Amino acid sequence: MQRMSWGIGLMPEQVWEDPDIPAAPYGSNPATASIGFLDGKAAGSATPLIWTEGQYVRLIRDLQTGTLTDQPAITKARYITNGPPTSLPVTISSPTSGATVSAPTTVTGTTVPWSLGHHLNRPDGIRK
Repeated sequence: MQRMSWGIGLMPEQVWEDPDIPAAPYGSNPATASIGFLDGKAAGSATPLIWTEGQYVRLIRDLQTGTLTDQPAITKARYITNGPPTSLPVTISSPTSGATVSAPTTVTGTTVPWSLGHHLNRPDGIRK
């Protein structure tokens, strides 16, 4: 974050993280003209933005103390204290392939997270 600040340490709200785009020449069509963007610099957003500096101070404090300044109890309970569910209810509604039916067929049961083909989306990248 410090490398993306400028001047006296001001930080933009958003930082451009793609390859540089030069500014469009004077007289370009305003509908397609670019103000120009530099990797690691403000992406046309507000600077200074006091919220950004405040978040940076909170981040430094959190790193130094090993605690979180702002962590809602409900969020902590859902993602940290309790962890992900061990099984998930599943309902699949579909008629049999090639069958003619007048009402849907429903299958119900449970499954475990990341089962049957979802290994590509697992946050740990492990294939089962």
